[in-house]
Amino acid sequence: MNEKFQLFDYLSCGNQASPPLGGWQPIKNVSAPEVIETAQFAVAEHNKKADSTLKFRSVVRGEYQVVAGMNYRLIIAAKDGGVAGKFEAVVYARPWAHYKSLTSFTKASPPLGGWQPIKNVSAPEVIETVQFAVAEHNKKADSTLKFRSVVRGEYQVVAGMNYRLIIAAKDGGVAGKFEAVVYARPWAHYKSLTSFTKF
Repeated sequence: MNEKFQLFDYLSCGNQASPPLGGWQPIKNVSAPEVIETAQFAVAEHNKKADSTLKFRSVVRGEYQVVAGMNYRLIIAAKDGGVAGKFEAVVYARPWAHYKSLTSFTKASPPLGGWQPIKNVSAPEVIETVQFAVAEHNKKADSTLKFRSVVRGEYQVVAGMNYRLIIAAKDGGVAGKFEAVVYARPWAHYKSLTSFTKF
């Protein structure tokens, strides 16, 4: 079997008879040896070109594209000194010829449109957003909810930022959980409560 097709089957778990040419496809197994090797190559090449000291940690997600070879677009978690970050690397590879070339390596920006988990729900901007949501709800519903904590949350990059937050709060002496959706444009110091419901 041709090595390009073997690699495709490996990445996609063999779901199709032949690889789709040209379109980007998700990599189902980002811990596959070929994917890890490609990500490590991307970090090493970036370090050479940028005189940097990034340390590879893991592949967060990735896509591949079959061309006259294989393009990989990988989101890589790496550390620069003690600072962790995510980077997008594009690597062109011809596995049968043992050839790889780093096409681009940039700091990853949040994906547009999809909801992403908020990793630090106690970050100041999250707490400020939640306090705003509770205060707005109290005004609109003539309520006396008291904010206690953020249980978990997600964000969505649009023409601004949507926050979907699960909040622990007290109404009088009764504790409960609520879901708040807030639209924000931080650069304009603007926030608007989209919805606030019992969770």
